Amino acid sequence: MIMVKVKLFASLQGLYPEHRIGRPMPLDLPDSATLARLLEHLKLPDTKIIFVNGIARTDLQMPLGDGDEIGIFPLVGGG
Repeated sequence: MIMVKVKLFASLQGLYPEHRIGRPMPLDLPDSATLARLLEHLKLPDTKIIFVNGIARTDLQMPLGDGDEIGIFPLVGGG
């Protein structure tokens, strides 16, 4: 098992109201966890921007490691 820390931002925070805003949510995941599996586990909407350890990531098959910090943002639009 690995432990990652997940921060949800903007409207995604409302999906897990039991976690304090701005605080990381610790999650235990299997050693083979990927970003895709993390998103499935969290049951988040499909469109989002993801950072792992401060670097934007688009490859959802990226393996996660113990201690990784993941920030997840919903896509936003303007005009």
